[in-house]
Amino acid sequence: MPTMADETEDQVLEAAAPSEEQTAEPVQDAGAEEPVHDDSAAAEALEQVAADVRLSGTLAEMADAWIDLQRPATEGEYLMENLARRYEELLGSFLGAAQAGPEAQHTVMKLLVKQLARAQADIFALKAAVLGRDKLVLTRDWEYRDPLQAYYDALGETATTAHPRNFSRYNLPLDSSIMGFGWYATEEGGGNYWRWSGPGLASGLMVPRLFEGPVRMEARIKMLNRSVMPESGLVSINGRAMDYSLTFDDHDAAFATVGFDLDLGEDRSPFFMLEFKLAGTTSPKEEFGSADTRQLGVCLLRLEIVPKQLG
Repeated sequence: MPTMADETEDQVLEAAAPSEEQTAEPVQDAGAEEPVHDDSAAAEALEQVAADVRLSGTLAEMADAWIDLQRPATEGEYLMENLARRYEELLGSFLGAAQAGPEAQHTVMKLLVKQLARAQADIFALKAAVLGRDKLVLTRDWEYRDPLQAYYDALGETATTAHPRNFSRYNLPLDSSIMGFGWYATEEGGGNYWRWSGPGLASGLMVPRLFEGPVRMEARIKMLNRSVMPESGLVSINGRAMDYSLTFDDHDAAFATVGFDLDLGEDRSPFFMLEFKLAGTTSPKEEFGSADTRQLGVCLLRLEIVPKQLG
């Protein structure tokens, strides 16, 4: 089934291709000087536009794959469709003249405005999904309603009061929806996910910024051998080394908790990079004689974020 990104890409390529009328030789007065046209530059520009739209469509598909927004059955309107339409109307009010003509560049501009509007809606929905709001609804007069309340209304429930989520603490899911580097494939068991770092010494996670102000972060880890742990410099945020505590379990030396305080201050980025740097790796084959030859660092079992004022 063709996607919106595929249709957009086809439309852009059709718009970029000259029609028969456009390719016909123009009739020129005998004494007129032949104008100089840089056809190669124009073609290159349109080709670049098509490539940009193709990339934008790919990114939009990736965002769609991570977002599962459910559409209420009755009066509620699907957020992303309507939000994209509003963005398109706003952009159109500033770019009307650039979209008004029949030429290829006008068609390309129209498609770019549509793609930009869709991307803006995707970004909004992605941020909302990170915050756990999986049912976002706007009323027909564009007034925002609480998502849970709107969902109950749409399904005909009798509930009149929405119960806000409690974000006093948050366990970050460690499944494949969280991007990172330096990890083996995510493993699962009993509804839980975990990741082993390796084979290199550095590994990181792109962590969503869920809270304003200072937070306490705690990582529950496991290791095959304590020799993989460095004497210092285990944790860094956005490349900056952090002060941290490392507490090994009394009952099992293979488990430990890494804790540190974080305050991003004026940094308004929606994500930050959490990085672990180890002193070494080891393999189950070396430690226990098993068939697993992977070079493992630490196993990340849980990552908890707690606002300091609530912790």
